[in-house]
Amino acid sequence: MKSTSSHDYIQLGEMFLDAKGISEARLSSERLLEAALGRSRISLFTDSNFPISKTERNRFFNFLRKRGEFYPLQYLLGSVAFRNLELTINKDVLIPRPETELLIDVVHEFFSHETSFTALDIGTGSGNIALSLLDEFPESEVTALDISKPALHVAEENAQRLKLRDRINFLKSNVLDSLNNSLRFDLIVSNPPYISLDQKEKLQKELDFEPSEALFSGTTGLECVEKILAQAKPYLKPEGLIIMELGLGQVEKAQRYACQHGYKKVMVKKDYSGINRILVLRG
Repeated sequence: MKSTSSHDYIQLGEMFLDAKGISEARLSSERLLEAALGRSRISLFTDSNFPISKTERNRFFNFLRKRGEFYPLQYLLGSVAFRNLELTINKDVLIPRPETELLIDVVHEFFSHETSFTALDIGTGSGNIALSLLDEFPESEVTALDISKPALHVAEENAQRLKLRDRINFLKSNVLDSLNNSLRFDLIVSNPPYISLDQKEKLQKELDFEPSEALFSGTTGLECVEKILAQAKPYLKPEGLIIMELGLGQVEKAQRYACQHGYKKVMVKKDYSGINRILVLRG
């Protein structure tokens, strides 16, 4: 009797997930089998006839069942790639998205000649923005805020594992409410929650598993953005910058709020889909 190969398991997983309406079912099946077996993805194809134990098989089927319920692939894998880093994540933090990497690109445009600077990351989540800044600007220092204590725990674990803990301070804070008012920063960055509550029913089902406080911001989607702009200016050094990610159609509204609080628009950056995504302001 022919033994079941890794190819067979991948095909079985793909068929199951496709029937459940999961997008990129093949990719999910491959990544979940990789995680269940503790093997590299390439080895699943170069040596597909290795023995798979009952424990490994059950682990794979359990992963498939959860993914079939739209539980995010990244949470099942327990990690996500962001820029040059591999970050540990769980359901306590927002899953970092590729478009957020653009925010770091924009920082490079303004700070490429700086030997050192201080930055504040509002709503740090897994620490993806803050830790990327530390990784790519070796003389920078970052203060990272989040309203969620479990999220801060994840970010701190990432900082320790990546050996970046000595240049970052973590603080539990609702936007800037708990921040020492004597502090000043060259740069304030944020990927704030910016989805309006009335959009909740229209979103992909995977978002039901991500922390709502990291996704939703009132009936307009801009309540957190408004609060950041209302609070941030005193914390900027002269000529300091705010660089934040926003949602579809929000940049123009955010610019109006910024103008009301005395900021000057410096740049708007489009994402890979041509959407105005990153807003740069000067205090």
